[in-house]
Amino acid sequence: AKEAADRAFGLNPNEANAHLEVAQHLQRQGASDWSEREFRHVIQLGPPEGINAIYAGTLLADLLHDKGDDEQAAQVLETTLASLAK
Repeated sequence: AKEAADRAFGLNPNEANAHLEVAQHLQRQGASDWSEREFRHVIQLGPPEGINAIYAGTLLADLLHDKGDDEQAAQVLETTLASLAK
């Protein structure tokens, strides 16, 4: 499964929509670590105030909260919301 996820991660490296779809699919399948990687990649692709980065940030915050990492979830959400204020 890790090998398949790594191959998929390398496809369309700059296509945020594709990575967002993969992230959501992986999350539904319970593969939260790989889903987290995909969400973070979408955020990195930016721009930070772009709809894909904002959506990925909110979904990532939810994912981290569900995993019990509320501190990191709050940090991601704070960063995401700060990008809207710019």
